[in-house]
Amino acid sequence: MKETTARNERSGEGGALILPALPQQEYEVARRTSRIVSLDLLRDIAAILVVASHFAVFVFDDQRGWALDALRALGAPAVDIFMVLSGYVVTHAWLRQSDRHGTSGIFITGRMLRLMPTYLVSFAVAMVAWGIVSSLGGSGHSALERMAVPLTVDEIQANLYPLWRNNGSLVLNPPWWTLQVEVIAMLITPLIVAAATKAGSFAIITWQFAIAFLVTSAVTLGMTSALQNILLVTVLSGMWLALREDDENPPLLDRAPPAIIGVAAAAFLGGSVIAIVQGQDVLITRFIGMIGALLLIAAIRRIDLSHRFSPRMGRSVGQISYPLYVLHYPIIAASCALAIALHADLALGASIGVAVSLILAWVFSQTLERAAVTHAGEFVSNQLTRP
Repeated sequence: MKETTARNERSGEGGALILPALPQQEYEVARRTSRIVSLDLLRDIAAILVVASHFAVFVFDDQRGWALDALRALGAPAVDIFMVLSGYVVTHAWLRQSDRHGTSGIFITGRMLRLMPTYLVSFAVAMVAWGIVSSLGGSGHSALERMAVPLTVDEIQANLYPLWRNNGSLVLNPPWWTLQVEVIAMLITPLIVAAATKAGSFAIITWQFAIAFLVTSAVTLGMTSALQNILLVTVLSGMWLALREDDENPPLLDRAPPAIIGVAAAAFLGGSVIAIVQGQDVLITRFIGMIGALLLIAAIRRIDLSHRFSPRMGRSVGQISYPLYVLHYPIIAASCALAIALHADLALGASIGVAVSLILAWVFSQTLERAAVTHAGEFVSNQLTRP
């Protein structure tokens, strides 16, 4: 067992509060059996950053300026954070089930039961929003013009089944394109974890991930875009971080102080935004964002916030992120279209859309999301306890 990474909470000079790192023994239990509140909080923050970037897209449209371009670019590193978190969390979910002799079929079915209900409802919301935008017209607004187009059957199928079809434009809800990456990563998680856990070597694990990416890219050729394959590498980096935690020789990420890793993460994430604003190649911007997201999660996973939240609040943190991510774009679009039609302020329309998205996401988290999580958990538990 590794040594405790930090002592109890204490105050620094001038009364500044220093958050404690999660003790190693508690951390091992938390990551294998429950949730780490700091990572759930990070998931909510990433979702809000994505919403903020799309708010800027709708309010400022084609206006240019360094600050506006940077605000619009915030969504990219936020998605990188989502992807690393996805790989990290899904790996631990599989490790928990495999410890109980779970099969890959049970694991994948349970994950799909968790994801699909909210996604399907968001599809219905997006269809209503599309109806509003298309009936009112884009009114020269570029983001609304892209959404206010006639939908073919092929495009509806592409929007309804983003895992298998990417030949449509996803005009109903552009953020859906990342879901394909997450589902593909979920499908290959049992295979990669099985291979990596038998290797036991940093070099071998690293090579296995490189080979897994090449194989996955070849298998999904024609089903995913180049950008989606880049994000798949980002998901794999989160899986690598999760698997490295069981190594007898902890990497530098586990030995360096979380504050230093956090500063490095901020530098990389900020560099990703700057690179996007400067128009750098997407491979460069995504790679920089991936390193920043990986460092950020490596630092934050060891920050103990459980004492800051009641058990009930701790369970609620993080639950709003997924429904907010899949709901906000079409709602903001419809709200902006209505604002233009009523000759109201566009910023006010977008703000109302954000507020409605937050309210609906919270309602979803307390109803549909909670029911989906419970149902998926019961399914997995029943399957694992069958004789």
